[in-house]
Amino acid sequence: MIFTRGTTEAINLVAYSFGQRFREGDEIVISTIEHHSNIVPWQMLCERTGAVLRVIPVNDDGDLDLDAYAALLSPRTKLVSIVHVSNALGTVNPVREMIRMAHDVGARVLVDAAQSVQHLPIDVREMDCDFLAFSGHKLYGPTGIGVLYGKRELLESMPPWQGGGDMILSVTFEKTTWNALPYKFEAGTPNIAGAIGLGAAIGYYQSLDLAAVIMREVTGLSIVGNAKVKASVASFTLCAIHPHDIGTILDRHGIAIRAGHHCAQPTMKRFNVPATARASFALYNTVADVDALLDGIDRVLEVFA
Repeated sequence: MIFTRGTTEAINLVAYSFGQRFREGDEIVISTIEHHSNIVPWQMLCERTGAVLRVIPVNDDGDLDLDAYAALLSPRTKLVSIVHVSNALGTVNPVREMIRMAHDVGARVLVDAAQSVQHLPIDVREMDCDFLAFSGHKLYGPTGIGVLYGKRELLESMPPWQGGGDMILSVTFEKTTWNALPYKFEAGTPNIAGAIGLGAAIGYYQSLDLAAVIMREVTGLSIVGNAKVKASVASFTLCAIHPHDIGTILDRHGIAIRAGHHCAQPTMKRFNVPATARASFALYNTVADVDALLDGIDRVLEVFA
């Protein structure tokens, strides 16, 4: 377990360090419903090395096309980097099956767990992922702290991606030798307070019994992404009302949602929408909060009637 500033830095660490073994023609597989942080680092790696980015399509319900995924995998596939839970749609991807399929062709797998650590139990050994990344603030811990999990043999074979204090055993002007894991990848003064806060947040979260919330049907409201398995994220459009207008009116009634492309512009393009409104239910929400959201949506419809 390597401490990073968050999921984004963890993915970039793998892209830089593990990515040094990539060559022209090697392939990286991601999906249509990735966060930008799980797209851009691989595009940058492809530009540096001549590797090729392959993209798994998604159906109209928001489920990945596993047949198409299987067809993309080949001996050229060096890495699959897949989101566990889509931040834009709430889709829960079948990562265990996808990891097994990737391993069958000799590929390594990184799981973006930024949106799953707060919804699902995570067991990296049972999952058998090669890398997994998440951010502390997704668990209501501090910002600026996150974790990269990696299989030991892989991390030991990878070069460090930042140089400085604590990541070395010895330094001379002729040669520097690297420290053991995890220190090899933790250059500089660590975010000590952030790590302590993250530990406290994880401890609190593990003490909870999480439950799901289901929204009632609302006339004119369309859920974007109706995957067979979803987390408690509801992205929606409402008639022809722009999501920013929905968010503004709900905000005036004390209701906080997210409106925009959610750092997932390829996902928005796939579903032919410029943006969505997104309600994200969490451990602190009550039934009264859900009722308030539905009442607020009714108010939005009244304003734009």
